[in-house]
Amino acid sequence: MDATKFLYGKRSGEARGVFERAEIGEISLVWGDNGVGLQHIIDKHIIKQSDFNSVKEMLDTINDVITQGIIETQGNGDYRIEKDGNRAIIATTEDGKFVLTAYGINRGVGEKKEALRMRHCLTNASPRS
Repeated sequence: MDATKFLYGKRSGEARGVFERAEIGEISLVWGDNGVGLQHIIDKHIIKQSDFNSVKEMLDTINDVITQGIIETQGNGDYRIEKDGNRAIIATTEDGKFVLTAYGINRGVGEKKEALRMRHCLTNASPRS
């Protein structure tokens, strides 16, 4: 996805039509900040939680959720799309465009604690000789 490489390199802006869903149309991706957009998703799911090994793996999964998941309209006009415990939130902008603003993985508390424990172990492991 050249558009995401552009966003990642520039660390600002918007890439239009990165994703598409028949019921919604084109869905854009914004760099965003620590609370929304690609920056937020990378920070949360790659850096903090190690849910993915790369941005490409993450975007492939998000694309699968968006194109194949079950879609639900939210009360505020946004969309929630879910598949296999993964969730994408698509916001409607003031000018009627659609933007991926958040991504989540439904996990229980035990799973989250184990993921954090494993991350801590990996981070603090000494190199083998």
